[in-house]
Amino acid sequence: MSFKDFASTIDHVFDRFEVVGNPLSDYDRPLDELFEDPTVVIRWSADPREQIPDISPVLKLAAQEDMLLVDRTLEYNEGDESLSETPQLSESLEFEHRP
Repeated sequence: MSFKDFASTIDHVFDRFEVVGNPLSDYDRPLDELFEDPTVVIRWSADPREQIPDISPVLKLAAQEDMLLVDRTLEYNEGDESLSETPQLSESLEFEHRP
């Protein structure tokens, strides 16, 4: 499986995770152009009522596919009380293909 397949699998199998700026939905350009950079960034988010997703299946798949976790960023957005926004926790995971 290539890093293209890794991104596609994350996008289609793991419902709580998304490929950020999903290049798989850009049908105007050939897929080879979209994946010149072997970096895949995935993200999840949860509000206070949701359970934080388990990232271990994603990490296991990444290890099997020679995708190395190079950056992990956890963010907390308090939201805007005047707009009735709820706080949100999110995490971005950046992987690079290392064959």
